[in-house]
Amino acid sequence: MMAGRTDPVDIISPNNVLANAMLRSVDMVRPRLQAANPDRVAFCVGTQINGAPHLGTSLVQTAAFLLAKATKRTFNVDAVVRFGALDNAPHDVRLDPETHHAYQQTYFHALGADAVGDLIGKYYRGMFDSLADATGVDYEIETYSAQQSDPAFRHEFLATLGRPDQIRWPLAPSHGQVHLRLPCPECGCAEKRAERTRLLRTGSGGARLRGGVHRSRRLRGRRHRRLSGPGYSLSELGQGAAGRP
Repeated sequence: MMAGRTDPVDIISPNNVLANAMLRSVDMVRPRLQAANPDRVAFCVGTQINGAPHLGTSLVQTAAFLLAKATKRTFNVDAVVRFGALDNAPHDVRLDPETHHAYQQTYFHALGADAVGDLIGKYYRGMFDSLADATGVDYEIETYSAQQSDPAFRHEFLATLGRPDQIRWPLAPSHGQVHLRLPCPECGCAEKRAERTRLLRTGSGGARLRGGVHRSRRLRGRRHRRLSGPGYSLSELGQGAAGRP
């Protein structure tokens, strides 16, 4: 009650302290394991592969291996760590000198799949090999570019695009503008904050969007033909399409 008011409240956050009811960290996964009864559990840890991992990243990855080890021992279930290598992280960000909109090129578009693999090997594989040896837990590596090309991923992605009012605030709680980044068909640059990117239509077979283009003839030191109109439309992103959502 506040200032004498007793109006019902739609959202209530109960005062609860899990620490008083939990003896070990591994017990956090018990409810899900009991509900699903899986044969195998994957602990997913994602990292933007934009350089050597810092201390915080290394701690999170180490914790994932330790939690997987404890899960195997406690619940007698196979466990693996799945490293999500986010090659959609920005490799470079530039401002269009004419419109002052920010555009980015991802590591995948800037370096290509082979160079991304070399980067993962240079900064992460040795550490994961050591953690796997120390804990007895295997690991898998999956890049975002490979993950999003899977038909199941694209089906779910397209399904969520059809519910913009439901997803916008959980994904962008400060402003509600979901960052849908469409790579330029010529250079791979995409509007960083999706300020002018618009979803035109979506369905089970794909989606059609209009992306805000850079209007400068020279961005990131590359030449482009000037694209007419306020944006360009991306062809449908159906299963197996070459475009990247």
